[in-house]
Amino acid sequence: MFKKNESKKEETAVKAEQPKASAELPKLPAQSIKQTAKEQKKTDGPKQLSQKESVYLSVCKVVEKDKIKLDDKPVVKNVISKDQLEKIHDLVCDDLSSKRCRLKDTDGNQKKLSNPAELRKYVKGMVQNWFRRDGRLSGEKSFK
Repeated sequence: MFKKNESKKEETAVKAEQPKASAELPKLPAQSIKQTAKEQKKTDGPKQLSQKESVYLSVCKVVEKDKIKLDDKPVVKNVISKDQLEKIHDLVCDDLSSKRCRLKDTDGNQKKLSNPAELRKYVKGMVQNWFRRDGRLSGEKSFK
């Protein structure tokens, strides 16, 4: 009987020591993890544009090329013509098809990339979405 109580005491003592052992392990601060990720990005460099940036840069190219005068906070979709919108679609399609712009690697997206009509349809919706959501294009923030 006496030995059974001793073994229970030993078990509880071992269990009590286990969390202490894990607490003693050195923890890396979250900031150092973030710094490591930033350093990795600096060495790798930006690989692809986001879809948002692709649309914004395409709009900038068309605005600059056609010398469109814009206010400080323009609503771009009200300023550009249908021809200019088609140019923007062309530029974004080029970015996606040449992999300069990010697109998840799924079966559906592969079908879009292989079929120009499907890609065009996708890009039209994507451009309208970013005209609405990007503050630089919707008039909420300064364009430049």
